[in-house]
Amino acid sequence: MNHDWREAMRLRTTALPAKEDQALLARLEAAAALPFAATGYWLGLAGEDYRTCRRNGRGVPLDPILAQALPSPAELERAPFELSDPLNEKIHSPLPRLVHQYRSRILLRTTGECPIYCRHCFRRSLLPTERGFMDEAEQEKAREYLAAHPEVREV
Repeated sequence: MNHDWREAMRLRTTALPAKEDQALLARLEAAAALPFAATGYWLGLAGEDYRTCRRNGRGVPLDPILAQALPSPAELERAPFELSDPLNEKIHSPLPRLVHQYRSRILLRTTGECPIYCRHCFRRSLLPTERGFMDEAEQEKAREYLAAHPEVREV
């Protein structure tokens, strides 16, 4: 078994075979929603095949492993009380990908690429705009920010 994370990322599943699933992926992409990707290892943990799994009335897989990884039409539903930024990260983001909510620590989101895009991700609104890894210019701005904020002890 290969344990190289780069290989797992390269080989992850990003398409679904059923026509209705392909249509759902297109709708999610058009809505700039969370993309779909899952590693073969993760999909293999499920009790049934991800291509033919049973789903509830809202289209969510019944298998809990698959429910975390497979998109469903329920993702396009929004309740009135749902927030697009539930952690209020935008108001604490002096730079893209950097959150400085606490005095001595920052969160630096170096990539928007995940081996599995968990369907319950609370950063789902940020990931579509942060795909890929930080480029050199973003890294330099983060270094400058850290140099200007010596109170930061944790990144």
